[in-house]
Amino acid sequence: MTTTPETARPSEASTAGGIAALARAHQRSLRIFLDGEFADGLGVAVDVENPYTQKPLVTVGSASEAQVEQAIRGARRAQDEGPWPSLSRRDRRMVLERFVDALDARHRFLTELQIGETGMFRLMCDYAGVEMPMRSWHVYAELAGRDWDEPSPPLAWMTPTGMRQAAGVVCMEPVGVVSAIVPFNFPFTVATHKVGAALAAGCSVILKASELTPLACAVLGEAAQEAELPPGVFQYLIGAEGVGRTMVGHDAVDAVSFTGSTRVGREIGAVAGRGVKRMVLELGGKSAAVVLEDANLDDTCVFLVAQYSHAGQGCALNTRFIVRDEIADEVVERVASLASLLSPGDPALSSTTHSPQIDARARDRVLGVVESTVAEGAELICGGGPVAGQPSGYWVEPTLFDHCPTQAGAAREEIFGPVLVVHRVRSDEEAVRVANDSPYGLWGSVHTADLVRGFELAKRIRSGAVGVNGMVSNDHAPFGGVKLSGVGREFGTWGVREFMEPKAISWHE
Repeated sequence: MTTTPETARPSEASTAGGIAALARAHQRSLRIFLDGEFADGLGVAVDVENPYTQKPLVTVGSASEAQVEQAIRGARRAQDEGPWPSLSRRDRRMVLERFVDALDARHRFLTELQIGETGMFRLMCDYAGVEMPMRSWHVYAELAGRDWDEPSPPLAWMTPTGMRQAAGVVCMEPVGVVSAIVPFNFPFTVATHKVGAALAAGCSVILKASELTPLACAVLGEAAQEAELPPGVFQYLIGAEGVGRTMVGHDAVDAVSFTGSTRVGREIGAVAGRGVKRMVLELGGKSAAVVLEDANLDDTCVFLVAQYSHAGQGCALNTRFIVRDEIADEVVERVASLASLLSPGDPALSSTTHSPQIDARARDRVLGVVESTVAEGAELICGGGPVAGQPSGYWVEPTLFDHCPTQAGAAREEIFGPVLVVHRVRSDEEAVRVANDSPYGLWGSVHTADLVRGFELAKRIRSGAVGVNGMVSNDHAPFGGVKLSGVGREFGTWGVREFMEPKAISWHE
């Protein structure tokens, strides 16, 4: 039994300094998790930095090569010899319900850790960083108790000895050992949909978070211990590319689930493909918000400025605004005005509504994109530089470009920063053409007072999901992309099925 972080009181972690103290106090559990026990990583030491203070929160050890091998072999043993894959649906659900209860008890600790390591401001972290994934965990516990098998239609055929009949069933079985790799921006949220779905399917899971943000996901190890998950069913590793490369290419791994950049996703796909492994790749995005001339601009412009959330570090954000020309001036003016109201500052404070970039390299890359976009002919409306007046932090101002050429880098490549571009169009046909003129297709939106018109346009946009008058994260709808945004789907039943293999069993008289 591990010590629950009940010391995470609001007064202790109300500032960046309090979060750092909290992380140091609980460093004994912020480690890798092997065969049901926490262990010090024997690989390279990693300083986990607070993006706001630019100072280390804690130092953790990454997994050594031998520890990665131990984790994979432990997961393989748990899958082949342990009770988890063969547990009854009822028993597996009961274990996951205990797992979820343990996570629920660490709600505040999860919040403080993610604010500290990701720089996500408190109001956003409370909802997108903890509340949403916890809701999803309850869904996966419920799905663990579902009967996934399906009967096959009966079949009759004539043989020389008379009529024969056959019947059958399609059994859904766990795919096996799953390697799950999650990015820095929403570590616990993304891990929820990989680990939760794989466990519900009866798989053993090895999780690796980004070395930039490895703290919150370590709480999953505490929950696994408290819920008495069989050893080896859940393993947690900290490390950089070398750890992930072994997790992807190892012969004992059956499936790979990765969320991150398209560049890395291609590399992972190539390695996993050589082993003919099951893959779920949720990659980059450059999603479009199509704003028609009859849109409710009060609601629409609030939605548009929300795309600056988490400093633009979200793959599903609508970073291209495709706006009907007759309302474009007003949309640009409103978004720029609302952007000026965003408040940078200590992410631990509830008054903060704008986050820093994750590190110096990310900040410099985003500022470089801003500079090149100006050179490519876009009109800079607001932002474009570092945030002034902050004592520390990797800041970029909320930035808006109008009249952005559709072939500019900022219009075609994922920036992962608070940079939004406006394209002006004169018809629905042009709007669809510009929306689809992208190598990506993850999320998108159409804004109009005419729901029928919006629905018809949504069907024509090549994207994994399109919302009319906003976007809703729904645990029972598939999440994933087309084109360079990836393959496979996550969330709810769609995510659990990705970690199952159908087996047809038939019999005849």
